[in-house]
Amino acid sequence: FFSSHQDFITMGNVEMALVQPEAVKDPSLAGDLTLQVEQAFHMPDAHVSVEISIRNSEQGVTEVHPDGTGENKNSHSPTYKEAAPVVLRKVNPEDVLIFALHTHPGKKFGLPGPKGKELGTTEWRVRDFVRRPVRAMVFNDKDANIVMEPKEGKPATLQVRVASDPFPAGWPAPQPQPTQTYPKHVMMITRGTRGDVQPFAALARGLAERLGWRITICTELRYKEYLQKVTADLPPGQIQFRPSGGDTSKKIESTVSKKAMNTSTHLMQALMLSRSEAEFFGSEGALFHWAETLKPDSLVYGFTMANIAMIISEALHIPIVGFILQPSVIPSESYTPVTPITEGMTFPGRKKIAEIRCSEGVQKNLKHMMEAPPLPGTGLHTMRKKHHLHDIPAGRTWKVLMEQKSPCVVPIHPVAFNGKPADWGDNVKLTEFIFLRDKSQQTLDAMYTDFIEKAKADGHPVVLMAFSSMPVSREEILTTAALIVEKCTPQPAVIAMMGSRPAEKIGADLEKRVEGFKARGLLLEGKAAPFGQLLPRMDCNIIHGGLGTTAESMRAGKPVLVTGILLMDQRFWAKQVTELGISPGCSHIDVFDKHCVEWVTQALDPDGEWARNARELAAKLGDSDGVRENVEAVAEFVNNPGPLMDLREPEGRMARVKSAGRNLTAKAKGVLVHPMQSLHRKGRESPPRPSGAEDKTP
Repeated sequence: FFSSHQDFITMGNVEMALVQPEAVKDPSLAGDLTLQVEQAFHMPDAHVSVEISIRNSEQGVTEVHPDGTGENKNSHSPTYKEAAPVVLRKVNPEDVLIFALHTHPGKKFGLPGPKGKELGTTEWRVRDFVRRPVRAMVFNDKDANIVMEPKEGKPATLQVRVASDPFPAGWPAPQPQPTQTYPKHVMMITRGTRGDVQPFAALARGLAERLGWRITICTELRYKEYLQKVTADLPPGQIQFRPSGGDTSKKIESTVSKKAMNTSTHLMQALMLSRSEAEFFGSEGALFHWAETLKPDSLVYGFTMANIAMIISEALHIPIVGFILQPSVIPSESYTPVTPITEGMTFPGRKKIAEIRCSEGVQKNLKHMMEAPPLPGTGLHTMRKKHHLHDIPAGRTWKVLMEQKSPCVVPIHPVAFNGKPADWGDNVKLTEFIFLRDKSQQTLDAMYTDFIEKAKADGHPVVLMAFSSMPVSREEILTTAALIVEKCTPQPAVIAMMGSRPAEKIGADLEKRVEGFKARGLLLEGKAAPFGQLLPRMDCNIIHGGLGTTAESMRAGKPVLVTGILLMDQRFWAKQVTELGISPGCSHIDVFDKHCVEWVTQALDPDGEWARNARELAAKLGDSDGVRENVEAVAEFVNNPGPLMDLREPEGRMARVKSAGRNLTAKAKGVLVHPMQSLHRKGRESPPRPSGAEDKTP
């Protein structure tokens, strides 16, 4: 399943293309590959066949059916002993193996019948698959979620053996998984965009390099190759990957998601924040399974995983530590969960309404609605009940965590946060911004250095525009960039970072202007660059307000302008850079053109207030990558975990009231409830779960 080198589990839908990059095929290495499907575990249907094929191959698909006799009949964990080995002819190590699971409805009635729906797929490059003699693989459905067995809530797993004899010459010979002991094993769970994953990668590297710990990172499959790349120089297996399921980036690219995120109303922002955990409840089964089978010493979670982390901690008795990149979710009188933007609101009543919609009270109620939906079998209550845990009110996750003194590390420099809020307890630590300095990207590409040097030699200051993965279109970016080049004084040159945005067409007039600016060396479209190297060379940085980019901008010592869709914590950081005196405020991308000329012109004044404040702030923040500070803070909590959370209600007036209420309800239904059956009586322990050792899943 794992390691930090070439054996990361590789799975996914065809369009995700998440297998290892293809090397040049050597025809002389083609050979026959023999595979033996051995057993499946926790399949969602009792009649599942396996299809094995090679991508872009003419040799077709081989279908393997489970044994249909004895105990194996109608089993959700069938064997395939009766199936003949699958022989794939003239396979190249650079070919891609595709495994697919299909249902067979007719077999329930003893009928042959056609195959039914596709349950899920997984892909492997041959050279990676054969590195182990046996592979146990999980599958993704069409929505990138892990295929699960619904009753037991475990990932559907297929075990396949490499049975080639003789083994093709020149191929990497299968080797057993290396065994190694480590002082600690920490499991990290996070989901979201790349900005939600990158700080965990930096922390994982730090814990592995500085303390020699083993780290398991559980996140979306989309980031597998990225994590593999940034940990490739570590010993194999020290940082391992497990899939959480889901694909946030794909989801936010949908039309509905884009419309929601581009809606600037405070109520919509509050709704999206309230949904930030419930949106990922679908990962609970897979993450619980990994924790149950891997048995880590501690669990480090991101803010979208708080409820799932609590469930794992309580049910499996694993200490947890929050690594919180969005600190406004922690209740405090110092800020609101959603930062209100009152630009253009002249009527006091509208400002008051905006403040109410952004308040802690409204957020708690909205979060309750999202986490406790009316549909049966869904929501937080159902997840906790499945693991025999005491119920907690939906929407109160962070209040409960703070009441329980659950440890949290917030990787933000205290100066940038205006100090630690007075109502945060000792269980919450502000540390330092954390950066993952990719050794392969420590120098700027010549296209950037040449553009910057020429612009400055010609007397043009340079402005950066960068919006990460936020849904700001190429046309919107270039329209604003052209306006800045044409109207600001002194005339700046602009670098517009497009990231992975498609090269969409723009209007003919805008295209003509853009091409003219490019020809004069006043506009450059880029895809990616190390911001630690690029931002300090700018004279002004226009960004979307995410934590990572904002931290880099503050450290660069240059004025910052925040625009874009201003989603959740991006509003918080827009407010922070304004209060720190390095920015005039923020404006949604839809109306940014009303302000950009005036703001950029002021920002380009090297003797102006914003520029002076930016230089002073950068000096206070220093140049640490934050790895040491965050490793020390997390290690202190992991090494001194304290008591586990106890969410049983103490015996008291409220407990007696709730118990009486349940008794009355039960009597009304004709059911007699003995007082000792009260769920919340003092001393009641959760029923023990079956031992993980009894689970036969590989």
